[in-house]
Amino acid sequence: MGAIDPAAIGTELPVREVDVERGRLRSFASAIGETDPVYSDVDAAKAAGHADLPVPPTFLFGLGLGRGEADFTWLTDLGVDLRHVLHGEQSFTYHSPAHAGDTLTLAPKITDVFSKRGGALQFLVRETAVRDAGGNPVADLRETIVVRDPGAGK
Repeated sequence: MGAIDPAAIGTELPVREVDVERGRLRSFASAIGETDPVYSDVDAAKAAGHADLPVPPTFLFGLGLGRGEADFTWLTDLGVDLRHVLHGEQSFTYHSPAHAGDTLTLAPKITDVFSKRGGALQFLVRETAVRDAGGNPVADLRETIVVRDPGAGK
């Protein structure tokens, strides 16, 4: 694998629209060990002032997943060998809560490409703007993907 072309910076990836489903929220809350009933019981959520079950903080990352190989097409299109990919970092900036029943739009964009260790480690930064059906900001996601190049330095 060669170096990832820095010309990829600024590439807008396909926008994805997703419906936030109660069942998926409950499953996620259970998987992360969340015991607050606000995340699993609609009555508790409404009593706490929510319109429906609220989206737990890190749930938004998973909204871009679930389509199998299609989740990684953006990487393979850049010539990345998926056998050498690591998830390096994830951060979230929240603007407003989302709830079950909301339709969210995810608009990802490659915002940085760089390397370290003489090209042995390459980094791709992807930022995703999450908006509600009215176009209002819900969150901005930032992830760093690390690609190990086993041929570098040989």
